[in-house]
Amino acid sequence: MIVGARNGQVGTLDKRPSTENQNSKLPLLYIVGDSISVHYGPFLQQMVAGVMDYSRKKGDEHWISHDDCNGANGGDSRNVANYLASMLLRSTVRPSVLMLNCGLHDIKVYPAVKDRQVPIKYYRENLQKIVHSGKELAEKVVWVNTTPVDDLRHNRFLDFHRYNADVESYNLAAEEIMWRSSIPIIDLYTFTLNLGKDIYCDYVHFNEHVREAQAAYIAGFLAEV
Repeated sequence: MIVGARNGQVGTLDKRPSTENQNSKLPLLYIVGDSISVHYGPFLQQMVAGVMDYSRKKGDEHWISHDDCNGANGGDSRNVANYLASMLLRSTVRPSVLMLNCGLHDIKVYPAVKDRQVPIKYYRENLQKIVHSGKELAEKVVWVNTTPVDDLRHNRFLDFHRYNADVESYNLAAEEIMWRSSIPIIDLYTFTLNLGKDIYCDYVHFNEHVREAQAAYIAGFLAEV
């Protein structure tokens, strides 16, 4: 059940109480995702303004590294599963829509280890936990799949590697779990891949115009939620 954007307008969503927007009559969109979501976030926030309140995972607001999971970055599936479990315990945020993604950190390969940071077997197990917590937390859960990796570009920059073949495998694993759980998927992978070759600003993150396009695609999807 991979769904894309159909228009640029965000539709009406049912409301759910939250301490983050308790003084607002708007539904709350809450995001837990990797640095890709951090980058398109400001554009998305602008695009849903007046229709939904926008919030996301927080932490050290002075986070510097794109791989630092103590701040806005959700990190790998273990981190996301633990973070959602802690949200349930705190009971401070009850979003109308909980938008989730993880995968880029899971597929990291350090040459000395020669295995993924989170092997796909455990990725699947973590996603099951994520789905369970997400459905407890929010009225609606939406999954965003992992964006593409350019192997040659990425692997000449860093001391760990990523491979697009793993992106595809992990996306497929996530799709199977989300399908069984009746959770819609925003296919940000295919959308971003179709934007062309000149899309990266570094080893895996995207130029400003790509971030804005990604946000518009997601906002269009949210119109159908």
